[in-house]
Amino acid sequence: MKTFIYGVLLFLLFAAIALGTLLSLGPSERAAAPDAPGYHVASVPVPHRDTDLSVHLWYPTEAVSAPELIGQNLLFYGFHARPDAPMIAGARPVIVLVHGSGGNAYRLGWLATELARKGYLVLAANHPGTMSQDSRPEDTVRIWERPQDVAAVLDWLAESPPQGIVPDMGDVSVLGFSIGGHTALALAGVEVTKAAFIEYCASFDDAVDCQWMERGGLDLTTIDETRYNASHADPRPERFIAVDPALPRATRAESLTQIDRPVLLVNLGDPGTLSSAVRVDDWEGMSAAFTYHAVPQSWHFSFLAECSTAGRVVIGLLSRKSEEICTDPFDRTRGDVHVELTETILGFLQASR
Repeated sequence: MKTFIYGVLLFLLFAAIALGTLLSLGPSERAAAPDAPGYHVASVPVPHRDTDLSVHLWYPTEAVSAPELIGQNLLFYGFHARPDAPMIAGARPVIVLVHGSGGNAYRLGWLATELARKGYLVLAANHPGTMSQDSRPEDTVRIWERPQDVAAVLDWLAESPPQGIVPDMGDVSVLGFSIGGHTALALAGVEVTKAAFIEYCASFDDAVDCQWMERGGLDLTTIDETRYNASHADPRPERFIAVDPALPRATRAESLTQIDRPVLLVNLGDPGTLSSAVRVDDWEGMSAAFTYHAVPQSWHFSFLAECSTAGRVVIGLLSRKSEEICTDPFDRTRGDVHVELTETILGFLQASR
């Protein structure tokens, strides 16, 4: 009996030491920028879902209240903002951010805060069925729901924005990552086909998206072809940014020739290292509206929020190699990649006006 008790105590001691070590490797709090933006979270009902969308807004403010650290946990760095601070006077240009599969609005905070500090009103919704802790293959292939989400959020922003929030609905941009990148392109008028998607899944060994769906037991033949192939173009956004957009191999080439609003395509990594799941430097039929930029020494998950040492350890131990979202196997840091992305995005937004 004593041996058992000693064993339990020894286990608890080692567990406590391990937990203490892990906690010490978590993210420290970084200094907040003096012009940290305002921040508001709203619940927005949408007609095509049986649940409200959680919509996060970042916006410029002249408030001098102390910023709060938001969205930080043991694994990821958060962002500083001033909850419900008054928005700066005047209508502000709008940027809608669209997260990737398995992502969420919080994790876009690193980019949203920088864009808001430059004067933009930034929004990001959580998309049910394709977000962190709520991501399913059968929902991910329902690609028509995300453009509907964005359209509904724009309707809400135009008709009943939160008190004190004044959007310039004549100056709207959409910026998406991964499947969110496809959403941005779909709103611009880019179309895909079910047949091309199934062919891609059958033909490419590096089709990591298809492999995830296969492991989840999804039968691709059950996809609603009419909705999948439909156009989801929205006339309101004036420009679009797609970072490592999903479904490039499923794209209907003819739709690319018809795009007449400015589009920035960004790939994370050198063209020779890109997965077929996101590679767009070799797209055929692109109109003159498209601009392309590759970010060297980066990869798909470089777009995500910066991870702590604990995040790299824990997620590295629990994930497949292709899903180690905290790994940055390059000389440059994720923070450096974020700086380049932010500068590239802001440059495009300014040049396309």
